[in-house]
Amino acid sequence: GITCLEYVHPVRSLLSAGFDHVIAMWDPNAGVKCAELRGHSSSIAGLTTIPDSDFEVVSVDYAGTCKLWDVRRLECLQTFQTSDGAGADQEGHGVQPRAVKPLGKDRLLVAGRRMVLFERETKDPQVTSDAPLTCLAYCARTSEIFTPIHSDAGIGGKEAGGSVRVWSALDGTAQASFESVVGSNITAMAVDQNHRRIAVGSEKGEIVILNVGSGHTLKSLTAHSMPRAGRTHPDEEDSRPREPAEVNQIEFIATQVVKQGGVVEWQPVKVVTMSAAAKQVFVHDDTHPDKSSLLKAIDASQQAIGNLEGLGGAGDIRRFSVHLDYGLCGVGSEDGTVGWYNVFSGKMEGIGRSDKIAEGTSVSHCRFLKRCPLMLSCDSACSLIFWSLRPLPTYDVFFHQALFREALTKTRPDSSQSLSATSVASAHKPRTPTSPANVARAR
Repeated sequence: GITCLEYVHPVRSLLSAGFDHVIAMWDPNAGVKCAELRGHSSSIAGLTTIPDSDFEVVSVDYAGTCKLWDVRRLECLQTFQTSDGAGADQEGHGVQPRAVKPLGKDRLLVAGRRMVLFERETKDPQVTSDAPLTCLAYCARTSEIFTPIHSDAGIGGKEAGGSVRVWSALDGTAQASFESVVGSNITAMAVDQNHRRIAVGSEKGEIVILNVGSGHTLKSLTAHSMPRAGRTHPDEEDSRPREPAEVNQIEFIATQVVKQGGVVEWQPVKVVTMSAAAKQVFVHDDTHPDKSSLLKAIDASQQAIGNLEGLGGAGDIRRFSVHLDYGLCGVGSEDGTVGWYNVFSGKMEGIGRSDKIAEGTSVSHCRFLKRCPLMLSCDSACSLIFWSLRPLPTYDVFFHQALFREALTKTRPDSSQSLSATSVASAHKPRTPTSPANVARAR
């Protein structure tokens, strides 16, 4: 029997595949078989053409073997196994493919009991990244962009360290690489306000501060780790090793200092890091150039963000924002709540959730406004919410606006497209202290 059909327009041929392990090529005008592609040892589950490639077709069988074919030359270009991308699950089952779908020319998704994503190797590492980007940072002083270099398992199963690639923002070419700055893949980066240092966080919780120009490690910060569970007594010492927790966000906190001649510079104060998996926000001291200490650890899970009565179940934290003048750290969560924590004591001061958003809505980003007592957040329901701070009614909804929904409904009344707001930012014109009065206000 036949399990899949695919028409290849460049060669004007119809491909069929099924239980006989063979891909047949047909002339649809004459109704005759032109050729056969053999090589599978199991029934073929999926067959598809590769976008932006005139002659490439990929097939997958029930045993998990994928083959890339050139239908012009009638030959197999590559054979790979779905087990290369994912091993057996907890029950000992493999992927057991049932469908294959290309995501562009260089990415392929195979679906069965699980989904496995395959990618082509980078053709030109000087102008393209070698893996999907998990984060990036931009240095305005040098006009450079910093991206992580994906690391695979090295020789003998030892994992290679995470590295940073430096690109020119002017012509898009690779300028340099900072090799093995952390021991695992990089998941978060940030450049400080003076554009001279870059913070790098990894999937194993490591955090280091590097020199922007040379990549030299200036100092290391306290690593994130998963909280221990199962202790019989709070005062009991626990010598069990902690599992590392991925770093998801890093922010430098600095204050403006006006020097002689009205020159404004930034004085480093703190570095704030977050691990969504561990539900932690760490506040690190950044006043010393080559030393650092952990000032405060904010444990969002212990302080029950999103777990108060009437606010639904506890949700993983997503993003944070810090306002040093208020001494607050605002944290958004997957259950649609926003919690405010004191950055000096680590205690939660308030929690809020708009009654206009539906259940299952998650806060995707939040940001304090610098010149008014408000915090801005956006969510997966495409809503924009302004939260009031002191001296306004504290931690209350000041303004709530659903974005894009009305415009989408007007242009496409039958549209079921789901829109989600993923990031929010504020812009302001910086004050230039040109007079003694302005200098005093800046101080």
